[in-house]
Amino acid sequence: MTIDNKSILLIDDDVIVNSINKKLIESLNKFDSVEIKSNPELALEFFENQIKNNKNIPGVILVDISMPEIDGFEFIDSVEEILDENNIEEIPSFIMLSGSKYKRDFEKFDKTPIIKKFLMKPLNKEELNAALLEIDMK
Repeated sequence: MTIDNKSILLIDDDVIVNSINKKLIESLNKFDSVEIKSNPELALEFFENQIKNNKNIPGVILVDISMPEIDGFEFIDSVEEILDENNIEEIPSFIMLSGSKYKRDFEKFDKTPIIKKFLMKPLNKEELNAALLEIDMK
């Protein structure tokens, strides 16, 4: 099992936003696979199943900060636990998505080094491309 840098996982509880963002991601022609989950619990299940079945995990994970069941930060904490429990040292590149302008969210982002970038919604093709280049996802 390794990180697949040609695969991306998008997690947002808004189905319409997911559809729009999937098209935007596909238009970048950087990924062979765009996996979408509209529920962070389903995303965690997907993640665990990939590991359990010795399949590659997405190299980039775009996660919404504000979701009803589990917020983006809690999701990332859970992924870190899963990686630790399975002795996996490679970590996907996390990009946090948010429509929030709350200072506490930016402060929490600053204190969470596993998150590589923080992008505001709606997702913008140029900003996403720049973020991917910055985290070396050419």
